[in-house]
Amino acid sequence: MVKWADICLPKDRGGLGIPASRRMNVALMLRWVCRILRGDGGLWLQLLEAKYLQGKPLLACPHSAGSQFWKSIQAIKDDIRLGLRFSVGNGSRTQFWLDPWLDGEPLSLRFPRLFAICEEPAILVSAAALEDRWQFAFRRSFGPEEVQEWDVLNEVVPLPVSSVYDNVSWSLSPSGEFSVNSAYQALCRVPVLSWLSPLSKAPMPLEIKIFVWQLLRDRLPSGTEVLKRHGPGNGTCPLCHVPETGTHILFSCVAAHALWCFVREALGPEWEAHDLAEFLQTRATQVGRKRRLFRLVFAAMMWTLWTTRNRMVIERVFQRHASDSFFKFLAFLQLWHPLARPRDRDQLQLYLDALLTSDQRLSVRSPSS
Repeated sequence: MVKWADICLPKDRGGLGIPASRRMNVALMLRWVCRILRGDGGLWLQLLEAKYLQGKPLLACPHSAGSQFWKSIQAIKDDIRLGLRFSVGNGSRTQFWLDPWLDGEPLSLRFPRLFAICEEPAILVSAAALEDRWQFAFRRSFGPEEVQEWDVLNEVVPLPVSSVYDNVSWSLSPSGEFSVNSAYQALCRVPVLSWLSPLSKAPMPLEIKIFVWQLLRDRLPSGTEVLKRHGPGNGTCPLCHVPETGTHILFSCVAAHALWCFVREALGPEWEAHDLAEFLQTRATQVGRKRRLFRLVFAAMMWTLWTTRNRMVIERVFQRHASDSFFKFLAFLQLWHPLARPRDRDQLQLYLDALLTSDQRLSVRSPSS
């Protein structure tokens, strides 16, 4: 139901945090790229400089033939730019257009029209700098837009004035030193998902975390999803006889309506829900204890509805009373109570007391249900 590439993403980016072997290998190899760029090496670096680099900086070296190690370095070296920052001295080791040496981004992105017509995309800063201006060879004369970019470039891009060599640092770690972990995170190229970040630390069993992860990614094996893959069943809800989607199981089904009404009566009107995205959006601003307890109660509700659905669809066992799901929900909360942080347990117990009171009130109201 979920692509392996998505499963291997870090937890705060929508995955389960299983390391991707190829991405980890690239991150490990980038340590060697960083050491070469910094000149941090002994005899092995002298050998590479003499045989392959021949006076050129690594990122500007086109020499791709050679040993297996060198071929591997050449294949992945451009990924180092994800976190590399250049401090230009004399400009002899920095590419003008391609390296992130001014405000943390390559000038090819800042001046795309000039870069598109430049004859030497890999030109070094030192080669492009004259005493009082920049000098480049372009394939054609400028139009109005290129003239505008050229004026801005000459105004904002400073000429190198130092005689020391360029220096490189790693912007993805506070110390400025390269780390495999930060490189691995950068190679994912997926933004951090704030609504998934706290899930890995939520006070609930691992099985439930994985279930909630599937739920938040809309990857539950509902009846319609199983039917798409030619699995067993007709894809309809056994209670409502409509297509069984994830939203139907957890929000629209009569069993879901009963549980949501029960929780809303006990915990307040903010537990009104018709759609997952809308419901989570309304609770997105919660922080601290409120957010932790919300996730716990929400997960218990969703797990109750899902296990109830599975008994009906797979085992053909239906509930005798509407209160059966209420008691199951309360049982999950009581079971997970010790997993909550000590300072949250008193508030969680208040939730449990309110839910038990609501259940007793509903039982008195509907003795035959």
